[in-house]
Amino acid sequence: MAEKSTSRDAGIAYLDEQISESYEGDETYELANILKHLLAENGITPQETAQQIDSFYEDKFVPSQPIFQKEKSIGMINLLGALDELLCNLGRVLRYDDVRQDALIQVILELRKLPTRQVEIWGDECTVYKDDPIFGVLVHECWNMYFVHRQTPGTPSEVQESCDQYVNLSSFIARCTSAGLLVDKHGNEYKYSTFDVSRGVEEEIPRGNIRNARILAAANYILLAGSGIRNYCHSYPSDSDRGKSARDMWNLWKEKFVAIAEGQDEDPEIKDATKKAHAIMVELDASGHDVESTS
Repeated sequence: MAEKSTSRDAGIAYLDEQISESYEGDETYELANILKHLLAENGITPQETAQQIDSFYEDKFVPSQPIFQKEKSIGMINLLGALDELLCNLGRVLRYDDVRQDALIQVILELRKLPTRQVEIWGDECTVYKDDPIFGVLVHECWNMYFVHRQTPGTPSEVQESCDQYVNLSSFIARCTSAGLLVDKHGNEYKYSTFDVSRGVEEEIPRGNIRNARILAAANYILLAGSGIRNYCHSYPSDSDRGKSARDMWNLWKEKFVAIAEGQDEDPEIKDATKKAHAIMVELDASGHDVESTS
């Protein structure tokens, strides 16, 4: 994985690129500048970032007359689209253990604390910033785009870059999961975590960068969102087929993590991450209880 200092440069570099490709007054230009101040050394707080984002929307899009309500909705769609794309891509370029990933999540949470606005998005009445269907769509698109497959194409350095971006993005998604940002009417909250952990520890692939990236991503899901994932796996009745399958899946992951941690010739970073993930799972099992769904 890349060093933390590289992550800091990558985040600012990405925003500088977006700024250079847009123009003053454009959503991407203004939001990228605000987020750049968030990421900077001794920069603004997530709360200040959220307030500046909302002030930009209010100054540019909130109409003084009700007749312009449609423009207000279009403005919010444009704002959320630009903001969510920037956040997802920053989650991809900021290293997985960079604390500024947490700052991105906190910005979203701070936005949700602001006074609500009623706007129409894709035909539905949404209460923003609490309701943001655009964010879920962009997370899904990024996840589809950056998941590392067994036969990821490219030169060795390109494959390594793909692996780094996948680990970073999966950690961002894990943070989103932990913060409850992926809850939707389709029940996709734990879609990414369960898929990525399963692919990371259950699928047998040759040793190398792709395997390491898959395993590290799986471990980070447990490290960052383990409690919620366990609750999800234990939320179905224990005597139901789905309940048994979910519990078996959780227990299999636990076995796989300890096997990797105790394996020979594993990368030290992988051994450390899987050891910590296994320890967290054991602790959660010892202190947890089944939270069976009543639905």
